[in-house]
Amino acid sequence: MAGNGGIIGPVNTISFGKNIVTTTTCTGSTTLTTQPGTRVVQTLVVAGGGGGGRSMGGGGGAGGYRCVETSVSGGSPYTITVGGGGAAGTGSKGSEGTNSVFGCITSAGGGGGAGRPGGCGGDGGSGGGAGTCGVTKGCGNTPPTSPSQGNDGGTSASCMGGGGGGATAVGANAANPGTAGNGGAGTTSNITGACVVRGGGGGGGTNSPNTAGTGGPGGGAAGTSTPGAAGGTGTVNTGGGGGGGTNSGPQNGGAGGSGIVVVKELSKASGVWSMNTVYCQVKNGMWPFDTAAPFSVDLLVVAGGGGGSQYALGGGGAGGYRIFSCQPVDGNTTFPVTIGDGGASDTQGTNSRFGACTPLDKSSTGGGSFNYAGNPNDAGPGGSGGAIGRDSYLGGNTTPSGGNAGGYSPPEGNDGGVSVYPSCTSASAGGGGAGGLGQPSPTSGSGNGGAGTSASPVFGPGAQPYYPPGTNDVFAGGGGGGHWTAGPGNGGCGGTGGGGTGGGGSCGVGAVGTTNTGGGGGGGNLTPVSGGALGGAGGPGIILVNIPSAAAPFASVTPGTNSLECAPSPIGGGKVATFTVSGTLVVK
Repeated sequence: MAGNGGIIGPVNTISFGKNIVTTTTCTGSTTLTTQPGTRVVQTLVVAGGGGGGRSMGGGGGAGGYRCVETSVSGGSPYTITVGGGGAAGTGSKGSEGTNSVFGCITSAGGGGGAGRPGGCGGDGGSGGGAGTCGVTKGCGNTPPTSPSQGNDGGTSASCMGGGGGGATAVGANAANPGTAGNGGAGTTSNITGACVVRGGGGGGGTNSPNTAGTGGPGGGAAGTSTPGAAGGTGTVNTGGGGGGGTNSGPQNGGAGGSGIVVVKELSKASGVWSMNTVYCQVKNGMWPFDTAAPFSVDLLVVAGGGGGSQYALGGGGAGGYRIFSCQPVDGNTTFPVTIGDGGASDTQGTNSRFGACTPLDKSSTGGGSFNYAGNPNDAGPGGSGGAIGRDSYLGGNTTPSGGNAGGYSPPEGNDGGVSVYPSCTSASAGGGGAGGLGQPSPTSGSGNGGAGTSASPVFGPGAQPYYPPGTNDVFAGGGGGGHWTAGPGNGGCGGTGGGGTGGGGSCGVGAVGTTNTGGGGGGGNLTPVSGGALGGAGGPGIILVNIPSAAAPFASVTPGTNSLECAPSPIGGGKVATFTVSGTLVVK
């Protein structure tokens, strides 16, 4: 009987690697032990790039670039070595990069760029560029592999170095008049779930006023023509070549970038199989069912809004607002989700967080609040800052409270406002919003909360089934300031995006921030806490995850309060996971 269960033909290999991806970035050697069911892996092995040559030198060649599918044994150790970038040329040519290895697959370090005096461009994964005075370029794909691991460097011209070779293209030749060679282009891979270009060659160096070569896409560094400046350094973990140096000052080239090794343990069972074989493999948990391979998601993380302050002392700041596009996600991962609570009166909101202790770990900071009982001269910082008010009562404090407490770029929010009305025994300012500052108190009434920000560019405009009921695409508005006296319009308006309106008069309790918008609470009025005129609570935060259609069938959320809703085609046509309470997202 045939070894494949009675089906005539070759014996097929089942690999149950669950599409687990292991990325190694630190130079040196380590060991990867494959999973028990793994029989086939896809590997990306990129060596260290070569250093750029000195004194109008050639650009360094990119490290060898190999993307190979190969057979392995399950539950077995394999050596991984990540090569370092070659040293910059300081006496003449740059040094070669060092090799990267997975098992029996080796990519050669990039060749160093030629420099002055003397010396040829180095051979390697990709060759180093020739330096001025006609020295020889380096050869790529050395030693030879199939497919090729790299390309040759470029030739030089008078006072101008050639570009280092790249994984996809040869280094450009220097050209008279006045242009050194550009580095060769690298190659794109999505083995990690995101499209990344690696293996760019370094640009050639020259003297001023000539034009130095640019680095090749994929981490290659530019050469230089600036007196006293060194060639650029190749980007780490791309195998990019270093840039060539100029002819005055130290004249040094730049170092090459380090390499990288990525191993993806594949799930596959190609060919024809007997039902008995499939049954046994499924029973033993070793059949490679379709799983969600690495993919990319869009993500919105909004923290809880700060509570408004009692005693006419300002609106609460909105919760921090952070939005991310095209974030790579492993297809077999559980992501913990924490939704920040809105702060009570005089209390800051709490943080929201997605994916704690996973590679995709994103947080936003709870909104700020003015704590009258704690410190009447300070409004608390937060995602957006809480406001202050009635500064004649407060001894003239006009320092706005800080937004973007997490220190993020772009900022997660804005500062709260201050009371600036000269006789401000009555008015207070609005809390900061994600899209604008909290407004100071005007000549009558109190300041409005800062505006929120629209998520429509990523999650779609208007009302969507995954936005909170009764809201649209705007989140994280600041709370309006409270007012001493009653009267229409005395309390400041809440900022668009869920900010609560400020109260006014003897019964002027501030309005709460809208649920799951991260809106700041409205400030209360004059009456002390015992009279009930508190600031409004901030609105709880929210987290949205846009999951592409290919991965959506494998996604689930807990608890049932959270949901998975169909996304409109303009944003991908998959599903959006909506988290209004803390829980988990599982993709498996």
